[in-house]
Amino acid sequence: MKWLGIMLMAGLLAGGSGYGSAAQPAPKGTPAVTQSQGSEVKGGQVQAAKTYSPKDRKEYQNKIDVDLAQIQKRIEDLRGKVAKVAQQKRRTLGKALIDVQGKNILAQRRLAALKKAPEKDWSGMTADMDKAVEELDRACANAEAFVR
Repeated sequence: MKWLGIMLMAGLLAGGSGYGSAAQPAPKGTPAVTQSQGSEVKGGQVQAAKTYSPKDRKEYQNKIDVDLAQIQKRIEDLRGKVAKVAQQKRRTLGKALIDVQGKNILAQRRLAALKKAPEKDWSGMTADMDKAVEELDRACANAEAFVR
């Protein structure tokens, strides 16, 4: 019987919007965000989105392709070294390689989306792409630390 009460309370807490808070729900038809999004809210100068020419886009895509190919080579080298690593490090290296492979797949998907993206979406997507490549490189370096 206690578990029924606990489940009921958990459902009420999870489902009740604003339950236990002093915030009043917004009237229907009011947008969720009504706060001004001026430069003072965003924390500084509002920058215009950078535009990319077709040549710039192609150069950026080629640069990312080269970066991902180099990282893929590092991943293959790591896979070859797994058998040579001591048994206690092998499991940790295996987990690190799984993390690297997941980040690699994410970066590849972002690159594919970037190649198909319209020009207006490019500036935001390049920032995400750079972040994905940076995280992939960092994860690869962490995995390489296990074979040193």
